[in-house]
Parts: sequence; C-alpha cells; structure tokens
Amino acid sequence: MIKKGGFTLLELLIGMTCFAILICLSISFSASIYQKNKLEVATGELKHIIHYAKTQAQARQTSLILAPLAKSDWSMGAILFVDNSKHTYDSNSELLHQWSWNSPAIKITWNGFQSNQYLIFSPDLRHSAINGFFQLKTNSQQQKLIVNRVGRVRSVVD
Repeated sequence: MIKKGGFTLLELLIGMTCFAILICLSISFSASIYQKNKLEVATGELKHIIHYAKTQAQARQTSLILAPLAKSDWSMGAILFVDNSKHTYDSNSELLHQWSWNSPAIKITWNGFQSNQYLIFSPDLRHSAINGFFQLKTNSQQQKLIVNRVGRVRSVVD
C-alpha cells in the first residue's frame, strides 16, 4: 500500500497558530521601531536646523531668531529670520528659511533660558545664550535635545 504524504488537520492548526503568534509579535515590534525611527529623524532634523542657524548668524554677522511656525508649537515646523526688537516674525522681517514637517505623532516643545517661544543665535559667541532643550515625545518614547549657550547640541534619551 502506498501512503500519501501530507499534514493532518491538527498539524495544520498548530502551524497556523504559531504563524499567527509570530505575525502579532512582529507587528508590535515593527510599530515600536517605526516610532523610534520617526523620533530619530525629527531629532536629526532639529540638530541640522540649529547648526544651520548658528552658521548663518556667524556668516551674516547678525542675530537670527529660530521660532516655531505655529505659536509655541514646534511640531508643525520652524522659521529662521533676522532678529528684530520684538523677536517675532512679521511682514517686515527678513525670512531666511522655513522648515515644515507634518509629524502629528511627535510633540516637540522648546524650554529655553531666554524664552520658550524662540532661540536667538548671535554672531558673537560672547553674547550667545541659547541654553535650553527641545523635548520630543511620541506615545511610547521621548528624547531631549540639549542646546548649550554656544549652540552645541547633544541628545539624551529619556
């Protein structure tokens, strides 16, 4: 008698159950990695923006302001403009650059020495006082970008 090869119903059910468990674990793991990567991208972009603003202030030999696009909400983007007496952007201000990003999953706030609304970049390092930190938060993770008085940035994972 010739026996045909194949799986029994019980073997198929056990195999499908194991496969379903692995899929569920990989989905939750990949969502965590995705959130972490989005946080790293936002952190890298903020580091780049701060370096750009510091470099432009030194190259132009004038004070520049980095401010959020929306009032005190850095999650929408940022603008860099030449400083004025009110430290706010208006129609008379010279806009140097605007960054826009749409990261509703990442909440970005600035807690600064001089203001929670803006950062000032001075061409004279003796008058620089940028001190503060950006707080980047997702549902599951958060990270701080600490900016010292001369514009150097370092990351701290909370």
